[in-house]
Amino acid sequence: MGEENIYKAFKKLWAEDKIEAKEFIKELHSDSEIYIKIASPLQEDFKQQEEKSIYNALSAFKIFNITQQRAFLLSLFKARERRILKLDHQKEIMLFLERFHFMFNAVCSLRPSGIENSYSRAARDLQNASDQRRAREIINILKDSLATRIPDETVFTEKFKELKFYNGYTRDKKLIQYIFNKIERSKLVTNELAPENISLEHILCQANNDKEIIGKIGNLLPLSQELNEKAKDKLVVDKLSIYQESQYCLPKEFAAEYATPWNANAIAKRTESLAKYCYNNIWKI
Repeated sequence: MGEENIYKAFKKLWAEDKIEAKEFIKELHSDSEIYIKIASPLQEDFKQQEEKSIYNALSAFKIFNITQQRAFLLSLFKARERRILKLDHQKEIMLFLERFHFMFNAVCSLRPSGIENSYSRAARDLQNASDQRRAREIINILKDSLATRIPDETVFTEKFKELKFYNGYTRDKKLIQYIFNKIERSKLVTNELAPENISLEHILCQANNDKEIIGKIGNLLPLSQELNEKAKDKLVVDKLSIYQESQYCLPKEFAAEYATPWNANAIAKRTESLAKYCYNNIWKI
């Protein structure tokens, strides 16, 4: 329903005595509290370990700068409160949505026509659902609808190559940090050393080099701030021992596999390799 029609619809329901004021205000207040958690997620609102993936997904949506999923998420959270949806099922659909919107919106910036209608329909249906079977059915219909819009690997890879970060261009910085965070987590054997506060290191340094080349994700590595400062503007060969000190997997892998020359072709090749790994290993739906 468009914004211009909401007030008219409300007035109509009010005139027909289909709205009880106290209950409406109570529900509105409750919904607003849930909506704030969805729009501006805080770790303290998801203290249980089993809820961490929900917080991570909501944080990802902020990085992707998308909002069309919020009405559905509100219905999803309320379905959990009404006990017609299990926590595992909520986590499952939110992980799906995170993966979908990473590919569709964050990387490929594809046209969202029709997606908001799918979300609105699912939100209304879930609001009216009375049992777990119906709730799962609605969620599966939404998943099937969105799955038809997933970009293929070729489109994803070409758009992935456009991601960049350098001094003076920071639009993709948080997204690249998010990508490296996910890659690092995918390579961890345990969760004892989860990557946090990732700093972005330019392998081929920014000084006296083509910004469009050195800014590509293939020329970037996740590093701690301390090691990033240590590496700074050194030659690539002189940075390898510093990369070996990192707690992250990617810098160590790069140091172990490094081969000269490290130039535009090598950067392009690594960029494509990262795109392939992301599409087929991390965000595969």
